Amino acid sequence: GINAEYGQHYYITNNLSSMKFLLFLSLLFLSLSAGVQGWCEKKYVVYNHYKKQANPEQDRVFPDVESAKKECDGDATCRGVGQDRRGYKKNLNDFGYLYDTTIYLLDESDIKKGPKKFYRYNTFLKADEC
Repeated sequence: GINAEYGQHYYITNNLSSMKFLLFLSLLFLSLSAGVQGWCEKKYVVYNHYKKQANPEQDRVFPDVESAKKECDGDATCRGVGQDRRGYKKNLNDFGYLYDTTIYLLDESDIKKGPKKFYRYNTFLKADEC
């Protein structure tokens, strides 16, 4: 009768609450573990300015931060990505910018110089450098 229906309702409701709680814990764990392997952003921080090559064809700049991070992830010597809010020109005499910002890779020697506050820059470091 009524007690059996109430017991069944309680069982289903209780199990749904337990499942929601387990889902919440799983998502929390995944988000925390993903942060360990990811990147951290250092706003208004520069480790090293971009070094323009004598031959502009050898410049290693990127159109966006995500493509630079992807390149950095595949490079064992890369420790982070620098972003200068000043646009990138292939040649200084060019009219207009090739990219709105100058985005470049940072290696171990860049990071060892230490961070400096500067309004024009953002730096994205691999998690083990944060």
